[in-house]
Amino acid sequence: YRRRAFGRDSVAPITGRPVNSGFDMAVTLVDSLDTLWLVGLRDEFREARDFVAQESFGRKLARPPSTASVFETTIRVLGGLLGAYELSRDAIFATRARQIGDAVYAKIDPATGSVPGSFGGRAGSCPSLAHAGTVQLEMLYLSRITNDDKYARRARAFYEFQRRQPNLDGLYPQCVGGRTGKLTLGAEADSFYEYLPKVWLLRGGPAAREAVVESFPDVWKMYDAALKGMEARLISRDARGGLWLDELRWRGGAAFSRDAAMEHLACFVPAWVALGAPYFPEDRARRLREVAHGLGETCWRFYADQPTGISPERIKGRDTSLRRTDTREYILRPEAAEAWFYLSRTPGLEDRRPLYRDWGWRAFAAIDRHLRVAH
Repeated sequence: YRRRAFGRDSVAPITGRPVNSGFDMAVTLVDSLDTLWLVGLRDEFREARDFVAQESFGRKLARPPSTASVFETTIRVLGGLLGAYELSRDAIFATRARQIGDAVYAKIDPATGSVPGSFGGRAGSCPSLAHAGTVQLEMLYLSRITNDDKYARRARAFYEFQRRQPNLDGLYPQCVGGRTGKLTLGAEADSFYEYLPKVWLLRGGPAAREAVVESFPDVWKMYDAALKGMEARLISRDARGGLWLDELRWRGGAAFSRDAAMEHLACFVPAWVALGAPYFPEDRARRLREVAHGLGETCWRFYADQPTGISPERIKGRDTSLRRTDTREYILRPEAAEAWFYLSRTPGLEDRRPLYRDWGWRAFAAIDRHLRVAH
């Protein structure tokens, strides 16, 4: 990337050509800032920092292209800049974060918290639950470093709206404001749930330290309810006793039908469960650790049961042979590897750390063996 596409969004892996993939915000560079810092590549970090500091880049952030995804811009560009600031405390990252943060802020509906797919679009008739629920960490942290609580207030608006919406045991339809629909921990819902314990921790966790806004909705209660709903409604077992996450077609009230389909996207769930487990009473924490481990093991089977050692995008019918699955793509999903990392750091699972490290290494080796190309 540095040699062939520095300052562009990405480098095409086969041709090596620089690509601006609808963002024109150097997303690879910005998204890599915290990694460069953490692994000690300080020269490269400074070079990237100097690019970010250019006024021309700041002007791009202040006016994102209409084609750019609000969701991806939030997690990659705004999140990347905030992460770089947290690690380096270099003020230029806070300045640039505020510029792109203001652009994201302007696209969040103040009444419902919904966001459009792109900066030039509208939320439409089915605003994504995941997109609406994946700006709160960034908005809260931006309020913290700028001493301007407008961002936190906008983050709060979504939770105020969402907690009043119909749900099945803490599980919400994929569309913001929906009264029926698909209940899943996969696409269009996943990161809404992921952010709940992280927002709670950012706001101080059990000690409620450094609260940005008073009377913030109790996201811990939403997280707790969603965990219970997952255990009661979504978890199933296969013939080998393995844990799986199903999807429901909810018709309102207690009426639903079940679909035995699990996406790789849902492999964030082991980490999501493990992250909050230590804050529950020990009996529940122990059960949640086993749920997290069991789902993490299923995510490992996504990889291990394939001839290539590479996971499919989804598995249907709880059948890793893929005989019931009509899709065969893999698009470099990170969720399983992240889950195994979280599990390896979870109190109470220390004795399984070598297992999680082995799963991660073997998945990486398969990806490296089959998917590496010239660039």
